[in-house]
Amino acid sequence: MDKFFIKFTPYIIATNVLAVHLLGYILTLQVEKRWYFAIWLAVALIDVAFAFRCGRLIQNLHRNVYEDALTKVKNRGFFYLRMSEEIEKLKKINYRISLLMIDIDNFKVINDTYGHIAGDSLVKQLASILSQKIRKSDNIIRWGGDEFAIILPESTHEEAYNIAERIRNVVQDYSFYHNNVLIKMTISIGIASVKDEIEIDTFVDLADSALYKSKRTRNSVTNLNYQ
Repeated sequence: MDKFFIKFTPYIIATNVLAVHLLGYILTLQVEKRWYFAIWLAVALIDVAFAFRCGRLIQNLHRNVYEDALTKVKNRGFFYLRMSEEIEKLKKINYRISLLMIDIDNFKVINDTYGHIAGDSLVKQLASILSQKIRKSDNIIRWGGDEFAIILPESTHEEAYNIAERIRNVVQDYSFYHNNVLIKMTISIGIASVKDEIEIDTFVDLADSALYKSKRTRNSVTNLNYQ
């Protein structure tokens, strides 16, 4: 039903408005004036109900555009949208922002050992853990595969490091399960922090570079304080 509604939305809205108001006009020609208010009130209520339905549909579309289908956290599209807003703040005020890049250690081995469905299950569980361990102002993004990014507004490199270490320790001690099978895993985290305007892709590259250093030893955090 939603697919049909989306495809023909402009025509449905136009037809609805025209039909309802035409019906209201025809009815006013057939009844006494004392019924006019009731007729146009009914027309208005129908319009409100239909507008509410359209609004909910738009809400769902907006959420789906920026939501990762597997983990239900935000996706890359949202990352660039939000990061653009944060970079703009760097131009105007004394501000600092940090970025975490997170990767599951030996994820290929996990997939090869337990299967890709198990791998997906672990990614979903990790997303849930990350969502619980960040602040309300932070944003978690599934970057792709087993990799996540976390935007930390108004965070120094020391604050970002403390958050990253807390997350790393929780994951290290967490008991992941798939089909009642216990699977232990660890993550590596790279951090970049800036206080001046920077290109988004450059910022991501800095955090990625820190992540690659962390993955050399695994289950570790590397902090790259760029500025």
